Amino acid sequence: MKSILTSFNCFIFTCCLYSNSYASFDFNCSDNAEMLTVELQAGDVQNCAGGLAGTYLLNPYNDSRINLLLLLEDSHLATFDLRAALTSPDQPNMLSYEIPFRQDALINAKPPTPPLSQPTTPPSAPELPLDKKAQALGVDAALIEKSLVKLGSYQSGHCVSNNSQAVQQFFNMLNASPLTAEEKRVLATARLQLAGVCADKNMPPLEIAVNSPVAKEMAGYLRGATYFYNEDFKNAETEFKALLNSSQPWLKETATYLLGRVFLNDYNGSQAEAQFKNYLAHYPKGLYSESAQGLFRRVYWLDSNIAALSKSFMDGVNEAKQQPLSTEEVMGLVNEIDAFLFFPMTDNPKISSILAKPTWDAPLLSAVAVLTQMRSGATNKTAISALPEKQAVFAQAGLSDLYDYLLRADEFFTQRNYAAVIQHTPSAVNAPLSNVAFSSFSLRALSHEALKQWEEGEKVWLSLFEHSQHPIHQRQLQLALALNYEKSGRLAKVFSENSRVTDKRLQRLLIERSTPPDLLEKALNQKHTAPEIKAVALKTLLLKNLIHTNYSEFLRIYQKYPSKNYPNLKELQHFQWAGQNEPEYACPALLNSVQTLSRKNEDAPALNCVSEFLRLFFYYDYYTPQTAYRSGLHADSRNHYLGEMPDLFKNKAYTRLDFYLAVINNPKAVAVAKAFALSRALNCFASSGNNHCGAQEIEKSQRAAWFKLLKSTYKSSVWAEQQKYYW
Repeated sequence: MKSILTSFNCFIFTCCLYSNSYASFDFNCSDNAEMLTVELQAGDVQNCAGGLAGTYLLNPYNDSRINLLLLLEDSHLATFDLRAALTSPDQPNMLSYEIPFRQDALINAKPPTPPLSQPTTPPSAPELPLDKKAQALGVDAALIEKSLVKLGSYQSGHCVSNNSQAVQQFFNMLNASPLTAEEKRVLATARLQLAGVCADKNMPPLEIAVNSPVAKEMAGYLRGATYFYNEDFKNAETEFKALLNSSQPWLKETATYLLGRVFLNDYNGSQAEAQFKNYLAHYPKGLYSESAQGLFRRVYWLDSNIAALSKSFMDGVNEAKQQPLSTEEVMGLVNEIDAFLFFPMTDNPKISSILAKPTWDAPLLSAVAVLTQMRSGATNKTAISALPEKQAVFAQAGLSDLYDYLLRADEFFTQRNYAAVIQHTPSAVNAPLSNVAFSSFSLRALSHEALKQWEEGEKVWLSLFEHSQHPIHQRQLQLALALNYEKSGRLAKVFSENSRVTDKRLQRLLIERSTPPDLLEKALNQKHTAPEIKAVALKTLLLKNLIHTNYSEFLRIYQKYPSKNYPNLKELQHFQWAGQNEPEYACPALLNSVQTLSRKNEDAPALNCVSEFLRLFFYYDYYTPQTAYRSGLHADSRNHYLGEMPDLFKNKAYTRLDFYLAVINNPKAVAVAKAFALSRALNCFASSGNNHCGAQEIEKSQRAAWFKLLKSTYKSSVWAEQQKYYW
């Protein structure tokens, strides 16, 4: 019966939704939806809605589902690509793909293959809608309307089967029965009254006035259903057992099946297993046979029978190889494995996971458990410690290469023995490359880089480019090379004519964050550089020279490379700012302010106008990536973010607050300029007390002093009149 099976699939999916954030040992949730910046093995990017982020190599810090998907792809269950990332409206040519990515960004698993010839069957008459059937059975119209609303509402757990499809089936059985019209009406009315039972756990058993033996059996079924949905499983068991010898085939089969569900929801796994086996023995192709087969997994889960549960999942995987699955079906299977085998969401202390209770009957699943236990936050290492004794298990399953990779991963992620990884992996890359082989060579390249052997790492990445045609491998390799070139001080290779780093979003990220000024200008003069990348390079040169107070260099770039010669980039066009008039702070065109500062770099009105320009068009703190790197937050190269290396621009980079402080601390600043700077500086801390104009920590006492100064010395200014608070 498809409706029952569908209901239980929905229940399984609901459980999986709750498990997403548990695909990790830490719960520091940060959204990586627009990030391309995390190194291949970084483990601190997580999104609570979508689980851990992931890369396309077997990696402890991947979402465990991504590691499983990579192994399933190697098993030829599916092939994957990535959904394109979002782009900004003014940069339509920046289309790219996110690495790391979330599991739900994977697409393109093979759809089911239709049969070569479809059997022709005569069309059946369309089934009457539920309300029409209820009307034909004589049910009150008001009850029909109210019940349809309840049946359409969200249900979860064991209540998902109390739906309109189940009511349809009951009505079909009534219509096919020899009952009188009145008994049919009474029973149909009672069935619709059950529509709201899950919302009212104290609903009493229904009083059903019928006389014939068949009608009484049907009334017993409805009483059993009431008990079942009220979680009174003992009384439900009594009612359903009474129907095991029913003269009505539908009631007998349904009661046999529902007894298994009663035991299952009463946390009696052994009885549920026996009952489902009994059902399948009598009804191998019955109405509920598919559902009964699927529910064995939940039986194993309740009994914490990890070996049987793992085998059941692998049986499902092997069956799926015979008939290609859609992306949704593959993801559903992986979500179910993750929710029931790896990170079960339950308060029941009896229920365990493959992480706490490793089993080696399914080495492919055990491999994912081993990787998960390699995370730095993992406390249970039982699977890892048992790994050296399991070589034969992997060999018997045809997974010797996966076993070898797990040893390399342990050397890399746990022991940090990079020389051992290099020693134990082949030096020559050969095609075709499985995900396991690609991961192994990736660890070799990353090990070279960890030992500062940049050119050796580069050779491995370039060789992988030549031997792997997998679209996600190709995109990930671009990130790997970009990181290699940046960390080794060879960023020019990113922008060379034959560079493998062609992803424009990666190029843009590097240009905006860590590319030095001479290389930015070189990009402007290279014929092979894409026009939109040149526009970003020019914008970056202008902005960084401005915030680094390199005013003469700003003017040189501004005049030598007119923005009209470059693609329409909104951020670049901002530099044509014509200034503003009162009641805002009066400013000339940006170019005039910079010309003034090039002659007199302490000119207070010009400094204020530059800060106004930044406030209006570049509100974000441009200096954050370099600040993070220099403070040592990611000094370990294993957690290096693309774009964190110093950009080598001369002079300190000013934030907006720095410009305001330069005016406040200038004894020669005119009164109106100082009043404006004081007001703007105070408002940098508006509402929260946190600085959103820079990285400085300004004591509240200092902000109070600014406020007092503004309200006393400059009390006649419009800025003093407008300023009501300090934070």
